[in-house]
Amino acid sequence: MEAYRTILFLMLAGVIGLGVLAAELLSRMITQPLMRLGKSGQALSHTIGSSETLQLPRSHIVEFQQLSNLLEEMAAELGGAFKRLRHTHSYLEREVEQRTKALASTNDLLSSVLDAASDFAIIVTDTQGTIKLFNRGAENMLGYAAEDVVGLHSPTLFHDADEVEQRLIEISKSVGYTLTPFEVFSHWAATEKRDSREWTYITRSGERLPIKLVISNIVDQQGSITGYLGIAEDISESKRVEQLKNEFIATVSHELRTPLTSISGALGMVSAGALGSVPDTVMQMVNIAHKNSQRLTHLINDLLDIEKIAVGKLGKL
Repeated sequence: MEAYRTILFLMLAGVIGLGVLAAELLSRMITQPLMRLGKSGQALSHTIGSSETLQLPRSHIVEFQQLSNLLEEMAAELGGAFKRLRHTHSYLEREVEQRTKALASTNDLLSSVLDAASDFAIIVTDTQGTIKLFNRGAENMLGYAAEDVVGLHSPTLFHDADEVEQRLIEISKSVGYTLTPFEVFSHWAATEKRDSREWTYITRSGERLPIKLVISNIVDQQGSITGYLGIAEDISESKRVEQLKNEFIATVSHELRTPLTSISGALGMVSAGALGSVPDTVMQMVNIAHKNSQRLTHLINDLLDIEKIAVGKLGKL
């Protein structure tokens, strides 16, 4: 029995040893493909990033070969995706560069146009009235530098406060509620899309400057108002010319027409013989003078009528 147990023990030990050896062999068969796959996977990111073809080790084990094939397919798809992303990135970079150049060119053109409009004050504000753009014409007209007002002040800075207050009262009465000082400028532009009125600018030196101000909306692609554009023209010279014209009309009307009417009337009386008979040669001269005085009277009346038409008063008189 002792000998039999020894034999059984030896047989069991042999079986265990064979099992361990078989397990070792099977373990090597399983782990070696995984180790080769792991070593190949270390360069996987580089292979995918460079869009190279991934070559993974082969195995006689069906499951490992399927995993290898699957990884190769995934690597090919990822490589294609990375290639498309690089192409898209390159295209976007070119587009951004072109758009940046176009935008810079547009900005340069806009700056040139704004600077060239030196006879007009071009001012842009946001919806709250803060100045966002102040061109060179505005600087020349008002005496303020752009950096002194942009982002800091409203156009009420250089408007006549009494004039703004008066129009604020007028507009508030017409709309039925009280407006803010800036809404005096933006209210009609916001409702009528464009507002053209005469205002008075007060320059930095205190000079009063009559201007014609056109205010328009600035809208985005959705049609929402994002700000206001004001273009002001100095009308001092036209006001001076208009005053000279009015003075001339007044002179013609009072200083010329009145005595000319008297002269024409007197010549008419002489021509009609109301003052007695006169020699024929004198009568001829009187008739000529009377006709010319009437022609001058008609010319003066026509001139005054033209002025009445210009100011829209002909139908009221």
